[in-house]
Amino acid sequence: MTVKFRDQKETLKLGADMYSYTFWKFVKADNPNILGGLMMKCYFTVVIQFFITILKYDKLQQTNPIYLGSTQLNTARVICAYIMHM
Repeated sequence: MTVKFRDQKETLKLGADMYSYTFWKFVKADNPNILGGLMMKCYFTVVIQFFITILKYDKLQQTNPIYLGSTQLNTARVICAYIMHM
């Protein structure tokens, strides 16, 4: 997909998932009903992924307990994640 932004053409390579399709429709469509429906589908997709993660985590927790780490280790993880996202 080619998008014109500030007199420059940029080429985007989008995946075949719901989020990429919604982004493409936000760029191309002007109908708020379509966009609202797509936002709801994205919301439901996230909710389903969240519940699948919880179900997998519960099964994993029952078979192999996960080491959550100490307070210092988790603080270092948060600081590293923050620095890497800057």
